[in-house]
Amino acid sequence: MDISPTQSSALQPITYKTFARLIASRSAKILHISQHFQKTDSDSFVLTRPLLSIIQAESTHLEEFLDAYGARTNQLWLPFRVQIAVLKNFSIAGYELLHIYHSSPHYQLSSQQQNFASDTRDAINYVTCTISCGLRLLLVQAEKLGIAPTPIKRQLNFNERLPKGRLPRDRQSRRAESIKERITHLATSFLHRTEDARFLAKIAACNPTDFESLNFELLNEASLREMESKIHNLQSLYDTFIGDSRTEDADPDLRRFRGHSSAALHLTRVTTIFIHFYERHVKNNREFLYCRQSGCCLEGEWFFTILTKYLAYYSHTFLETARDLCKQMLARYAEVEMRDIAVPPFIGFHVRPSSLVAAIVRHYGSDVTIISEDDSVIDARFPFEIQRTNERINQLKREHIFAKLHDIDFSHQSDSFTHGGKDRVAAVRSAIMQLATLNLLRIYSFSMPIEEELKTFNGSFIEALRAVITAFQRIRVVDVNYNVTVCFRGDRRVLKDIEILAKNGYGETDQGVNIPLPKELEYLSHCRG
Repeated sequence: MDISPTQSSALQPITYKTFARLIASRSAKILHISQHFQKTDSDSFVLTRPLLSIIQAESTHLEEFLDAYGARTNQLWLPFRVQIAVLKNFSIAGYELLHIYHSSPHYQLSSQQQNFASDTRDAINYVTCTISCGLRLLLVQAEKLGIAPTPIKRQLNFNERLPKGRLPRDRQSRRAESIKERITHLATSFLHRTEDARFLAKIAACNPTDFESLNFELLNEASLREMESKIHNLQSLYDTFIGDSRTEDADPDLRRFRGHSSAALHLTRVTTIFIHFYERHVKNNREFLYCRQSGCCLEGEWFFTILTKYLAYYSHTFLETARDLCKQMLARYAEVEMRDIAVPPFIGFHVRPSSLVAAIVRHYGSDVTIISEDDSVIDARFPFEIQRTNERINQLKREHIFAKLHDIDFSHQSDSFTHGGKDRVAAVRSAIMQLATLNLLRIYSFSMPIEEELKTFNGSFIEALRAVITAFQRIRVVDVNYNVTVCFRGDRRVLKDIEILAKNGYGETDQGVNIPLPKELEYLSHCRG
């Protein structure tokens, strides 16, 4: 029975002759392919899916077998192992790219992506050169190791002739209940799970000639695999509940969404392969990779141009288009309502809570407004617009506390106030502390410039107290403890998230210190740096 080494024999040395005989037998097929293409003109070397499927299967098997015997840490066998890695990684990448090339005409991609087909051909050309180079170098290493097989005379054929056309779409669609709920659930899930994909745009903007400056902390294998998994799971959601159903026929944007998300998924897979290859092999095994000829495709700008200007750029572009389609679908199925929601406890809608509310609104892409008492409308997509509500919020808070002043015994402070001088300052300070004790005021700074506020003041004690509270509220020395609500109008799903944010203090304590956001709002994490 042919198996990998057992645990008991794993530490026993194996002779070169025995191991070479094993590898010669197992690598014969891929080495015959290498020999076959050495006889042909390099310009006539064309990637096909039949060829790539064989290279992928053979290299995957050989990589696992070599690693089981410790080839990665063996000086003699490492160069052979590295070329197997080249063929494994780029055969998978090539298969994905060929799938994209043949399938993308049916993806209904947006017109602004008209250069995609030619850019895909360029990426395929790069992978073609890389695999051609890898096959040649694998044969060179095999000859050095004495495991190259005797060339076979039989002609190998990997052609892929594809007649035009498609089978008719004549299968009856599945009946799907709750079309609206399925579409909104899909669109909402996609928006939530792809919010953090914008790091791809930063990579796409990089200069490929200056690849040393690329931020591989941002663009790394782990983050890409996570993003790939998210997109794949969302496609599974689509295929399970929407694909081939009447739901899919009900909304013309669904198939366009499926096409753009499919393109993004395949491109993200290839991006992951490129980054894996760079991190694992280019950085660590550079001396074994290159053919030592000038212009080797693995050494130079071409790799990073494909990575940044094709893979990262189009992955981000297609994801953003899919996100826009989700927002359009959500807008069509919006359930508009009005809801009174509490304002932030810490000095109202200042920069941080306003930015979070605006981020929620932009995340869904639907119209959300704040309706004021005079029926004026504030666009909640913009933080600075939301901050305009603070003037009215502060006014309501002042009206609340000023009404309370008449019910509180300030006789002692009022008497002291009439003495003038420092007694006036002490009287007002005492009253402010009393209001804080009664939980009517919240004090943010005990360094209160009361004397400065009273320099030119000539009114009564209550008037002085009102003036100081007004001034201190403006400069954020104090705030009034009063639950004010504002009226939001918009889609139920958006208002629900804003309400969740409000119930969690808009992500901060009543002293303005950041606190974790709830799980439902994890998609806002990018707003907080």
